[in-house]
Amino acid sequence: MSTNREFPYKRVCVFGAARSGTGATHLLRHHGVEVVIVDERPKTDFRSLIRKLNRQFVTYYFGQFDESVLRGCEAIIVSPGIPLPHPLNCPAMDRGMPRG
Repeated sequence: MSTNREFPYKRVCVFGAARSGTGATHLLRHHGVEVVIVDERPKTDFRSLIRKLNRQFVTYYFGQFDESVLRGCEAIIVSPGIPLPHPLNCPAMDRGMPRG
């Protein structure tokens, strides 16, 4: 893993674990960023992804979660399939977290 000292955030929450969310996760990890990836679908839908995430030292929450997953995160990346007026987006916006 390389590190990019110019990357502006140390810890980022990625909301959505489909193609774009996992792609963002891999890119962020490649640059040394800590990642928390969350998705509302059940953990059983992500067995193969979880093995990859464990190898990359990524924190993940699948199924039900609350805004505590944002703790320590400096930004949030919302996958295209997630509607912006979503309960997790509201606390992120209230905190003024940058969204990508």
